[in-house]
Amino acid sequence: MASNEFILVGAAGYIAPRHMAAIQSTGSELIYACDTSDSVGVLDRYFPNCKFVLSMEELDKALQDPTLCNVKNSSLGSRFLTICTPNYLHVPHISFGLSHGFNVICEKPLALTTNDLLEIERLERKYARKVYCILQLRLHPHIQELKKKLDGQFADEELKEKLKVSLTYVTSRGPWYKKSWKYDVRKAGGIETNIGIHFFDMLIELFGFPSSYSIGEKTSERLQGSLITPRAEVDFFLSIKKEDLPEKTEKPEKFLIEK
Repeated sequence: MASNEFILVGAAGYIAPRHMAAIQSTGSELIYACDTSDSVGVLDRYFPNCKFVLSMEELDKALQDPTLCNVKNSSLGSRFLTICTPNYLHVPHISFGLSHGFNVICEKPLALTTNDLLEIERLERKYARKVYCILQLRLHPHIQELKKKLDGQFADEELKEKLKVSLTYVTSRGPWYKKSWKYDVRKAGGIETNIGIHFFDMLIELFGFPSSYSIGEKTSERLQGSLITPRAEVDFFLSIKKEDLPEKTEKPEKFLIEK
C-alpha cells in the first residue's frame, strides 16, 4: 500500500498532469480522479487503475465505499485531496476535502475573498486538517538563491535604503481566452489572481509583506501598480495583451525582475 493516497479533482485540466506526475514520483497512489469532462486519458500514463467519476456527488457516493470507510479516522498526512479546478470552485472543493477527512492541496488562489479565506481557516480548525496552496516560485532555485543573498544583505543593520524593483510580466492570450472562465472576473478574480498571484507571492517571499500598495491601471487585460515592502519599493506591470510584447520576441511571454 502506498504511503499516501490521493484524490484529484479537476483531472482534465491543464495543470492536472503535473500533479499526477508529482504523486507518482513520491510513490503515492491516486485512488480517485474527478472531472466534469471525460477527456482524462492521461490517467493511463500515470495511474491506469485510478477510479474516475464525473461529479462531486458521484465522488461523495464513492467515498462511502467500505474500502475507504476509515478515511475520516486516517492519520494526519496520509490522505490528500488535490484541487486543480477553476478558481471559483476552490472553496467548495476545499470544504468537501476537509469535511471528508482529507488534507487539501490546492492550486492558486485558495479563495477570491478575505471572508472565504477566513472560512477555510475555520474549517481547518473544525476538521483538524490542513490546506496547502501551490505557490511554486518561492521554491525556484534562482529565487531561493536570490532570497539567500537578500537575507544576507539586509542582515546588515546599517542598511537602511530600500531597493528599487520592477517586475514586468506579459503573456499573450488568443481569442479563446475571452470565452474562458479565466476571463470572467467573478470566476477567476481578475488578472491579479489568475496571472499575477505567483509573482506577488514571490515578491513577498523576497522583500516582505507590503505595508501599502497603489494601483495605476486595472482592466481585464492589464494591471499596473506599486508595492511598498520592508525591503523594496516595487513597480509591477502585468498584461495579457499581445501588443505589450516586445517587438522581436520569439516566445509568447516575457518575465523580468530588475533591480
